[in-house]
Order: sequence, then C-alpha cells, then structure tokens
Amino acid sequence: MIRLFISDIDGCLATPYQPFELDKLAEIRQLVEQAGLPGTDDIVPSFSICSGRPYTYVEAMSQVLGLTTPVLFESGAGMFDPVAAQRTWHPDVDKTTLEEISHVKSFMKRLAKNTVMMVDLAKQTQASVVAPGPEPIEAIFREVQAFVSLRHPGLETFQTLHSVDVLAPHLTKQAGVQWLASSFDLDISEVAFIGDSEGDLGALQVVGRSYAPSNANIIVREKVDVATVGPDVVGVMEAYQEAIQFNQQTKRPGI
Repeated sequence: MIRLFISDIDGCLATPYQPFELDKLAEIRQLVEQAGLPGTDDIVPSFSICSGRPYTYVEAMSQVLGLTTPVLFESGAGMFDPVAAQRTWHPDVDKTTLEEISHVKSFMKRLAKNTVMMVDLAKQTQASVVAPGPEPIEAIFREVQAFVSLRHPGLETFQTLHSVDVLAPHLTKQAGVQWLASSFDLDISEVAFIGDSEGDLGALQVVGRSYAPSNANIIVREKVDVATVGPDVVGVMEAYQEAIQFNQQTKRPGI
C-alpha cells in the first residue's frame, strides 16, 4: 500500500506568481484530515511536501494544508516537523558543499544584476536564481551550467520554467524522499510522489508510485506511473485520489 503521498509545490500545489487555488487546496486538506499516521494501514495515505523552495515557504504551505507529517524543503536538504515546530538538516549537509554553493550564488548575483532575475537568498544549501518567465531563465541556464561544470563539477544544475537551481547530488529530492521514508521506517515502495520538472525525476524513479500533472515536462510525464488529466493542484488532487483507490484495491481480500 501507499502509506505516504508526497507532493512538489511549484507546478503541482501552486503555480509560481499566480493566486493559490484555495478551493482545491481545501479539498486536499479535507482528505488529509482523514489520513492516518505514516506506516499505518489507513486507506488515505499521509500527505507531505518535498519542494525546492526554502523553509519559510514550505512551512506556510504545510499550514495551509493542515499537515502534521514532516515536510521537506530545499529539495530535501532540510526537514520541518509541523507538530514539534522543529527544523532538521539532512545528515549529508557539509561545510564543503555550503562553501561551493556560496561561490555559485556570488556568480549568480553578478549575472542577475540589472535584470528581472533575482537570487533566492533564503536558501542555504542551494543556489537558485528566479525570474517571472522562462525566457531569461533559458539564457542564464547555459551560463550557470558552464560555470558549475568548470568550477564545481561535483554539483548539479537544474532548470524549471522560473528558476535555475544548483545543488549537491547527495542533497536532491531523491535523497530527501528516502530520508523522509526512513524516518518513519517505511520502505520507499510505500511512498508516492508527484512532480513536474526534471529535478523531480530522481525521486519519481525510486518511489513505489509516481505521478505527474498535465502541465509537467513531457520527459517527466513519459516516465511516471500515472500522468494526470488535470494540471497543477487539480492534478495533485487527482493523483492523491488515485493513490487512495490504489490502496482500496490493494487491501481487498485476494488481491
């Protein structure tokens, strides 16, 4: 059974720079309130978040959804427990990585100067530059990727419609969802994840059930177990309901 359902935020629970679909988020919250604790046999799996966004944004989204299960920020480099109100950093966060990320941030600041782009200063374990649209992102991605390949080849560079993100390969969403699963003594096969961009692929490929909304990158949609009909938060609700149906079928006698 799927005991833990994890969602990305941007491109899934929300569209960057657009108003939240509060009615849809309220529907998800109603289902979340029916969920049991991770590891139980409840039909409705526990709900969590794994986002590249910084701690403050992910914490706010956990409040919107009324979550009690810990959530992941900065792609899983950090974990926040909404009940204990405590943050924990992944055991693999190290000084060398933080120094390299700081160097990439300095490079990004120079690139973003006098443009519509800005560096996300709230993140500690990632270097991210964001923009209101895809055009400037496509141009800066090549420059950042070349810089990272030359100066910090051990780091990875990802692109979304609104950001370029640089992070350590041991602090990706794949490592994050595995960390969250292990904290509840769950096998990764008992976890579901929905994501929309190539930065989500690692996590999508290791979980027991993978989803992508209709607005997801075509490469992502081709690699998941279920590609939803609806986009963004509508797709998340569709995927969450599908995970519940999957559990109902799995729990039937003789199946």
